[in-house]
Amino acid sequence: MTDVGAGADAVERATPAASDRALIERFLEMMAAESGAAPNTIAAYRSDLMLASRVAEGALARADGDALGRLADSWSSLSRATVGRKSAALRRFFGFLADEGHRSDDPGKALPRPGTARPCRKSSAMPMSIDCSPRSSSAWRAIRWIRSTCGSPR
Repeated sequence: MTDVGAGADAVERATPAASDRALIERFLEMMAAESGAAPNTIAAYRSDLMLASRVAEGALARADGDALGRLADSWSSLSRATVGRKSAALRRFFGFLADEGHRSDDPGKALPRPGTARPCRKSSAMPMSIDCSPRSSSAWRAIRWIRSTCGSPR
C-alpha cells in the first residue's frame, strides 16, 4: 500500500513555501509601486523568483551563500543573458529583504555577474594600412570592422 501523504509532501516541497510566496509578492508590489516596473518585468521576476524558491526547497528567503551557489550551478546550461536576469532579480529581492528587516545580511553578492561582452571573432580581414586623416574612408572602414568584430555599440 502506498502512502498518499508522502506524495503530497513531495509536491509541497516542490512548490515555494508560503513565506517565500508572500515575500516575493510583497517585493513585486514594491517594484510596481516604487520603481514603476513594467508588467513584463514583474512577470519575469515572479517567474525567476518562484523557480529559485522551488530549487531552494521553499527556503529562498533564508538561503545562504552555499544555497545560492547551488542555485547558480543549476543555471550552468543557460545563456549569460538569462543568468544575468535571474541574478539581478535575486539580488534585488535580497536587497529588499535586507531593507525591510527580514534579513540581517545580503547574500546576493554570492550570485554570478556574467559579463555582457562578446568575444571578438577570429578574422584576418583587418585593414593593414589605415589613413587616419579626418575624412579618410579607410579609417571609417577600420572603425566599422572593429565594431562588427567585437560587438561594440554603434
